[in-house]
Amino acid sequence: MPHRRYITDEEYAKAAANGIKRDTLNTRIWQHNWDMDKATTKRPQKQIKHSEHYKAMARSNGITETMYRVRVKQYGWTPQRAATEPPGHPESRKAAIKAAHAARGKYPKELLEEAASNGIARDTFYCRIKRGWPPEEAARHPPLRRQKQ
Repeated sequence: MPHRRYITDEEYAKAAANGIKRDTLNTRIWQHNWDMDKATTKRPQKQIKHSEHYKAMARSNGITETMYRVRVKQYGWTPQRAATEPPGHPESRKAAIKAAHAARGKYPKELLEEAASNGIARDTFYCRIKRGWPPEEAARHPPLRRQKQ
């Protein structure tokens, strides 16, 4: 069992002045091991109450409850928009994912295509670079094949 640090009345008062309830402060200190300064000053996140009206609207529009919550909490959408904007078509999502991967790729697409045309697997290409090969050489040097005995 973790050590329970004594929390003074002044610390509870400081937390209360910052909108932090007594139980929240106890949990932060005793269970999450926060330092006292952070635990008494960091304001709790605002809880979003998702109305059943919007959840039902989302379900009727083919949006799962999980996706509805992600849209509101992570993307910052309004509940109305999160419940009514239809989910993207699977093919358009695949295209968007491919475009995102290509945009964040470290090596040019042409270099990866050259490696593939030279019979070099993508994993081999990346392993060669990890071992210190220059990217151009990693894409052009033919792979070694096992000799038949």
